[in-house]
Amino acid sequence: MTTPQIAWAAGLLEGEGCFKKSGASPSVVVAMTDRDAVDKIAALWGSEATVWTRRGPLKTPYFTAIYGGPAVGWMMTIYSFLGSRRQAKIRELIADWRSRKNTFHENAVCSHIERKHAARGMCGACYDKYRYLRRKESSLE
Repeated sequence: MTTPQIAWAAGLLEGEGCFKKSGASPSVVVAMTDRDAVDKIAALWGSEATVWTRRGPLKTPYFTAIYGGPAVGWMMTIYSFLGSRRQAKIRELIADWRSRKNTFHENAVCSHIERKHAARGMCGACYDKYRYLRRKESSLE
């Protein structure tokens, strides 16, 4: 990934992105009617652009999102390109993510951002391993 690609993504997220908490995981979401821009950021993230169903005569909106570890990675990557309000939101989300009592983000979130997201910020293989280890751990108690 090049610096211009990162800068482009930061600009898009500054204007059209949303940094929020989805359940217990931080997430980064882009929603807009320009399919090409959503496809481009989805390709950078390794996610997919999805049609956002909406009623009315408006243009068709599209969105893409990343969650958990990959979202935190992107937040840290583009942090210096963003304005102070979004930087404050990112600091808040990351602090909350790090302070959670459970350790799933330390032990289970994968860094395979090129793979399709399955659940809890993990690709399918990492999620299967996480579930196996959780079951094994609970059977020992």
